[in-house]
Amino acid sequence: KTTILENYKLLYDLILLLLRDNTFEKEAKIYSEMISKETEVLSNAMISAYKKRSKNKIVQFAKLSVKSSWGNVCSYELSKTNEDLFNVKETAKILIESF
Repeated sequence: KTTILENYKLLYDLILLLLRDNTFEKEAKIYSEMISKETEVLSNAMISAYKKRSKNKIVQFAKLSVKSSWGNVCSYELSKTNEDLFNVKETAKILIESF
């Protein structure tokens, strides 16, 4: 993910096109599902590792981590795809509370 813009410019442009263009609704849904599954995997791993922490805070932190891993360049477009998945204000609040 960290080098997609530099090494795979065409793929990066296609991802952004999918997220911007409503005619690619099916593809954007698949992409959103991929992000959701990545968040789910990370959440499950973190929940098992940090059993004393609040499950809700861990899930929110996982959402923030996945979003961050896709980079700030795509973040705005991703937030349009699945607003619940990328509720930045709520996630930031929970992240701050978890410290």
